[in-house]
Order: sequence, then C-alpha cells, then structure tokens
Amino acid sequence: MAKNKTESETRKSIIKQALRFYGPEAEKQVRMHFDKYDKILKSTKNESEHKHIKHLALAELYKMMGFYQGLSVDGEELIPPKETPTTKS
Repeated sequence: MAKNKTESETRKSIIKQALRFYGPEAEKQVRMHFDKYDKILKSTKNESEHKHIKHLALAELYKMMGFYQGLSVDGEELIPPKETPTTKS
C-alpha cells in the first residue's frame, strides 16, 4: 500500500512537475499560488472556513496545471472529471 504524502512532500512534487512539464515560469506561478493561499490561511481561525479555502486553493491549482481527471479530497469530489474526446460515449 502506498504511503500518503505529507503536505510538504506534495507541494515539492507539484513544484517539480510544474518545472519539468511547463518550465521555470510555471514553477514560479505555483510557488506564488502557495504563498497567496498560505497568507490567506494564516488569517483564518474558523476550521470549516480553513478547509474550504484549502479546497479552493487545490481546485485553482488543479485547473492552473491543466489537469482534467477530476479532483477528490478525502472522498469529497471537488472537481468532476472533464469529458475528453477519448471519454465521450
């Protein structure tokens, strides 16, 4: 069974993917995205609001990276999968 990555490990992996697949400008944009939401999250005291802001940050990053398979976090679907030419009936 695969070990779940920590948030820090996941961030590092995403930054590496951005650099590898899209170049240095994409890496910079991903780092700025993390910084933006880290600042917002620092001022959030309500746990429910904190969770929703994290979900928003994930969804925004997911779309920025051009993913389309759908996004679920802890069993909750945040973004449904997009239909692609190969998934259409």
